[in-house]
Amino acid sequence: MELPFLDILPKDYYEMNYDDIRHIRMQDNPLPFWDKITGIFSVVDGEILRYILHAKIPLEKLTRHELASCGYDENIAGVDLIRLLKYG
Repeated sequence: MELPFLDILPKDYYEMNYDDIRHIRMQDNPLPFWDKITGIFSVVDGEILRYILHAKIPLEKLTRHELASCGYDENIAGVDLIRLLKYG
Protein backbone atom coordinates (compact mmCIF):
# COMPACT_ATOMS: atom_id res chain seq x y z
CA MET A 1 0.00 0.00 0.00
CA GLU A 2 1.53 3.28 -1.09
CA LEU A 3 1.06 6.27 1.18
CA PRO A 4 1.33 9.37 -1.06
CA PHE A 5 2.11 11.79 1.76
CA LEU A 6 5.28 9.81 2.51
CA ASP A 7 6.72 10.63 -0.93
CA ILE A 8 8.05 13.95 0.33
CA LEU A 9 10.04 12.31 3.13
CA PRO A 10 13.50 10.80 2.80
CA LYS A 11 13.50 7.03 2.22
CA ASP A 12 15.24 6.55 5.54
CA TYR A 13 17.25 8.43 8.12
CA TYR A 14 19.98 5.80 8.49
CA GLU A 15 22.71 8.33 7.72
CA MET A 16 21.30 10.93 10.16
CA ASN A 17 23.98 12.57 12.28
CA TYR A 18 23.89 14.73 15.41
CA ASP A 19 23.89 17.92 13.34
CA ASP A 20 20.77 16.74 11.47
CA ILE A 21 19.04 16.04 14.79
CA ARG A 22 20.03 19.47 16.10
CA HIS A 23 18.56 21.15 13.01
CA ILE A 24 15.31 19.21 13.32
CA ARG A 25 15.03 20.21 17.00
CA MET A 26 15.68 23.89 16.15
CA GLN A 27 12.90 24.15 13.54
CA ASP A 28 10.02 26.44 14.47
CA ASN A 29 7.45 24.18 12.86
CA PRO A 30 8.88 20.63 12.61
CA LEU A 31 6.88 17.83 11.06
CA PRO A 32 4.47 16.58 13.77
CA PHE A 33 6.04 13.14 14.00
CA TRP A 34 9.47 14.65 14.81
CA ASP A 35 7.97 16.58 17.69
CA LYS A 36 6.42 13.37 19.02
CA ILE A 37 9.54 11.24 18.48
CA THR A 38 11.83 13.71 20.23
CA GLY A 39 9.21 14.07 22.95
CA ILE A 40 9.27 10.33 23.59
CA PHE A 41 13.01 10.43 24.23
CA SER A 42 12.83 13.67 26.21
CA VAL A 43 10.57 12.24 28.89
CA VAL A 44 12.30 8.87 29.33
CA ASP A 45 14.57 8.49 32.34
CA GLY A 46 18.26 8.78 31.38
CA GLU A 47 19.05 5.40 32.97
CA ILE A 48 16.58 3.71 30.64
CA LEU A 49 18.11 5.44 27.60
CA ARG A 50 21.60 4.37 28.74
CA TYR A 51 20.35 0.79 29.17
CA ILE A 52 18.85 0.80 25.65
CA LEU A 53 22.25 1.81 24.26
CA HIS A 54 24.27 -0.52 26.49
CA ALA A 55 22.11 -3.59 25.86
CA LYS A 56 21.67 -2.75 22.16
CA ILE A 57 17.90 -3.08 22.46
CA PRO A 58 16.48 -3.55 18.93
CA LEU A 59 14.09 -0.58 18.75
CA GLU A 60 13.00 -1.60 15.25
CA LYS A 61 11.77 -4.97 16.53
CA LEU A 62 9.99 -3.34 19.47
CA THR A 63 8.29 -0.94 17.07
CA ARG A 64 7.24 -3.73 14.70
CA HIS A 65 5.90 -5.77 17.62
CA GLU A 66 3.87 -2.81 18.88
CA LEU A 67 2.41 -2.18 15.43
CA ALA A 68 1.59 -5.87 15.03
CA SER A 69 -0.10 -6.00 18.43
CA CYS A 70 -2.40 -3.27 17.09
CA GLY A 71 -2.92 -5.32 13.92
CA TYR A 72 -0.71 -3.33 11.52
CA ASP A 73 2.69 -3.34 9.86
CA GLU A 74 4.86 -0.37 8.86
CA ASN A 75 2.68 0.18 5.77
CA ILE A 76 -0.55 0.29 7.81
CA ALA A 77 -1.53 -3.06 6.31
CA GLY A 78 -3.15 -5.70 8.48
CA VAL A 79 -0.75 -8.20 10.03
CA ASP A 80 -1.19 -11.26 12.20
CA LEU A 81 0.81 -10.96 15.45
CA ILE A 82 1.11 -14.74 15.79
CA ARG A 83 2.60 -14.98 12.27
CA LEU A 84 5.01 -12.15 13.04
CA LEU A 85 6.17 -13.81 16.25
CA LYS A 86 6.60 -17.18 14.52
CA TYR A 87 8.34 -16.02 11.33
CA GLY A 88 9.80 -12.65 12.37
